[in-house]
Amino acid sequence: MTTSNPQIDKWETRYKANATALLKAPLDPIVEATTTLKPGKALDLACGPGRHAVWLAQRGWDVDAVDGSSAALHQLLNFANTNGCSHRIHTICADLEAKPSVFQVPKERYDLIINCHFLHRPLFEAIQHGIRGGGYFIGIIHSAIAAPSSNENNYLVQPGELKQLVQDWRWEIISSREENKRGNDTQLADSIIVARRPNRQSQAVF
Repeated sequence: MTTSNPQIDKWETRYKANATALLKAPLDPIVEATTTLKPGKALDLACGPGRHAVWLAQRGWDVDAVDGSSAALHQLLNFANTNGCSHRIHTICADLEAKPSVFQVPKERYDLIINCHFLHRPLFEAIQHGIRGGGYFIGIIHSAIAAPSSNENNYLVQPGELKQLVQDWRWEIISSREENKRGNDTQLADSIIVARRPNRQSQAVF
């Protein structure tokens, strides 16, 4: 598969080279934030081989899993079949950075949207409008802890950027933090946000 997006081509090559890799465990913030939630309809953006889509589907969520790499989605479906949850996962191969957009997030369709380790800022408006009242947004996105080199800033948020974004939405912030767990030889961290869209009759809490 060759696309007009070099980032997708890079990941396509990487996933094909690691076709026999095992399914990774879900990231801790996803587990922490969703364990007590009632299963519903979820969207996993830039889902990769499905570490979160499969975990959610095993727990009763119906998941739309979107990624630009067909190789990643092939792995995801294999993992889903192995884990007996393929009937709960619908895969969509789409370049999330395409202009004009080739994947539209339906308004107020989802009870949960996950955006992990992928940044395309125009998606934030679609995420905001794609979640139903009472639904949740979980973002885990790389952020800079030092001045990035070259064009890395296109894929990094600034510390506090996600929190400010959700405050501008006037949503309830369940948790917001910055984490650096990749060692002392890296200039990257994670910005993590868990937020809830208020019901129409509710007031946002900050």
